[in-house]
Amino acid sequence: MAVRHSPPNGESIIHQGKKGTKTGCGISTTGHPSHWTNTNSPITCNKNGCKN
Repeated sequence: MAVRHSPPNGESIIHQGKKGTKTGCGISTTGHPSHWTNTNSPITCNKNGCKN
């Protein structure tokens, strides 16, 4: 499963994980729930935990 981070003033990054938990690289998806959506798109985050 993948989750898209779409902040209002930045570029979208797709992480490993799902909305309501933490991403593979350790970012919490609960802080700004409107910035996160579940997706089936390929992961674009290059940090350890998401890409590996």
